[in-house]
Amino acid sequence: MTQPTYEDLEKHYSKFVSTNSMRKKLVSFWHPDPKYAHLEDDDYLKSKETKEDFIPLSLGLPNSGFFPIKSMDLNIVDHPFDKSSNLHKHNVATVSKETPVEMDLPFVLQYGDTKGLSPMLEFIENFVKSVGNQPLYNEWDTVIANGSNDSLFKIFETLADETTTVLVEEFSFVPVLSAIYGAGAKAVPTKLNIPVVNKDNYEQTSTVPYGKDDEGIDVEYMSNLLDNWSLGPYKHLKKPTLLYTVTTGQNPTGVSTSMEKKKQIIALAKKHDFIIVEDDPYGYLRMPLYNRSNPDENIYKSADFTTKRYLDDIMIKSYLSLDDDGRVLRLETFSKVFAPGLRLSFIAGNKYIIKQIHDYTEVSTRGASSVSQSLVYSTLKTMSKRDKKPMVEAWLDWIIQVATEYTERRNATLKAAYESEAFKKGYFSVIEPSAGMFVDFEINFKSLNGEFSDIEGMNRINKYFVKNGLGVVLAYKMALDVELSKDHCGLIRTAISFADEPKDLIEAVNRLNMSCVEFFEKRLGN
Repeated sequence: MTQPTYEDLEKHYSKFVSTNSMRKKLVSFWHPDPKYAHLEDDDYLKSKETKEDFIPLSLGLPNSGFFPIKSMDLNIVDHPFDKSSNLHKHNVATVSKETPVEMDLPFVLQYGDTKGLSPMLEFIENFVKSVGNQPLYNEWDTVIANGSNDSLFKIFETLADETTTVLVEEFSFVPVLSAIYGAGAKAVPTKLNIPVVNKDNYEQTSTVPYGKDDEGIDVEYMSNLLDNWSLGPYKHLKKPTLLYTVTTGQNPTGVSTSMEKKKQIIALAKKHDFIIVEDDPYGYLRMPLYNRSNPDENIYKSADFTTKRYLDDIMIKSYLSLDDDGRVLRLETFSKVFAPGLRLSFIAGNKYIIKQIHDYTEVSTRGASSVSQSLVYSTLKTMSKRDKKPMVEAWLDWIIQVATEYTERRNATLKAAYESEAFKKGYFSVIEPSAGMFVDFEINFKSLNGEFSDIEGMNRINKYFVKNGLGVVLAYKMALDVELSKDHCGLIRTAISFADEPKDLIEAVNRLNMSCVEFFEKRLGN
């Protein structure tokens, strides 16, 4: 296939850009006036030498001498949950007037480029390429944003308006709907395949990766929906021009879309001409298959485990790696593998759309915090120096350590769930996550023979959870259309990320078990 040029991308994708976004262009006073670009120096100016010590009184920037900070020392841990109080010189990153040379403190504390600071942008581009997520065409770019919510807001402001329909997974991170609806667009749910392990299929699914190839977006449902749009339930809306998907460790279900499915969805995107907005905050928190015969198995802890094995066998590559015509926008964030308070993320995709997002940013938030960019960059550079590895490899080592910890937590949670009385009695089923921060359980209200709806039942049993000291998310609140998702409205989402230790998660499952047993066996009156 011929490589698309920037002009090709502009020609095809300009129709996706909202009218509102087209109007949001920066009005500046510091650029030369193009009306007078033809003026040349007169004979006197041509004979005069230009002074080399230019004094830029045109810049409305404060001198770095006004900045009240002399330096910043960052004390970096060796591994997640490092409780050591010892400070080692090799673990200290210093940001000062001299270091790091490419991102020193005066540079960091000054107004920065809206697109992002150049050393951070270079690292991001190198990282995307190193993990194999770069697209199959050359005209792609990145822009840094203030966290994934900011990325999503800017994408939908740029690409959506009152005429836009957005496909969204039936269960989703529903705050994104605020950005979709805020742009005036409509959201339409598309079904997910959610493999469930229950007491009846537990044995037969224990020796195979149950449902893992088929989990994630239901491609057949999506294909039928789009092929028959003019006859379907949403025929009053325009066909979708955007698909929003949390592709790995999906929130709230924990399922992931395989590469084979991604190829099929890319084909659908080309056929029906829509853009894929791939939100992947949990993409690097991949978990190897849970081994029920050896619940404590964690291959990340193998002595021979390498970053190459992680990239080749564990990590699921991005839609972007399959994109040859510029229809994928990938969102990544440092929130889940570094720290959410940084509010630091980036978008990668075709240069034309990235420029539109950049132009929108110029008249809204401007650039992401330079201090946050410096903190991340200086940390990664120090890890690189300490471990005697390139920055990308040192960062991947940290990511693998974080994924190792999440796998430990997943294992402890599932082991406790499968050993529980409530599971063995069929009061709840389990969705084994393949990545991310969540383990979901599905409460079996069908055993109550229609005594009340699943949603009423969810609110009833939640009182038992609260009474027993357990906080969960009722996943029906994350469904776009409760009727469409009625088969899974008994889902509860539990986060394994915030607990101090795996033993706390085991106690949480014990409380889940107690609540279910009490609800199904001891409930009285109304």
